[in-house]
Amino acid sequence: MFQELQNGWVPPDFVSEEDYKNARINMDKEPHVAGFVGFACSFAGKFFGGYARDSKGCGESGGNYALRGKNSILKKMSDLTNAKFTCEDFQNLNYNNALIYCDPPYKDTTPYYKKILGTFPYDTFIEWTKKQSENNIVLISEYKHNVPAGAKIVLEIPSRTSIRDASGNVIETVEVLWTWNEI
Repeated sequence: MFQELQNGWVPPDFVSEEDYKNARINMDKEPHVAGFVGFACSFAGKFFGGYARDSKGCGESGGNYALRGKNSILKKMSDLTNAKFTCEDFQNLNYNNALIYCDPPYKDTTPYYKKILGTFPYDTFIEWTKKQSENNIVLISEYKHNVPAGAKIVLEIPSRTSIRDASGNVIETVEVLWTWNEI
């Protein structure tokens, strides 16, 4: 999606529930559309976590999540014109003197990611971030309770979403940026 935005693609102002379903079905044909719709137009911003609507519905009279998402992402893109966006297996990447931001599937959350990506290799990912931190600044987003021992938290943001444990009890969450580097 970010690569397409850099190439001039503009997200839609409105996404109907039918458009939402089609984006999910055609994810492989138009991954940039699926990326935008899957997050911007989903309940709580959870990738294809259900078509977002509020008490007024969706659209002009209700919460137009597509328009909000479009405006937000286009505003952010103005600061990212020279960024390099890469979408591939992290194990194939090796950088030197770079700022690397990683936003992996958060551990023990959304099962939908597993359907798409398979099981994410967290242990391998953690080792890769350590290695990349030798010659780069590496920042990783995750829930605070999943940050590995020895990592340094550089930013904490109380999350507006909640996770429930196996018993159905709400676990309050804090999203963080963490690193192995001295910052």
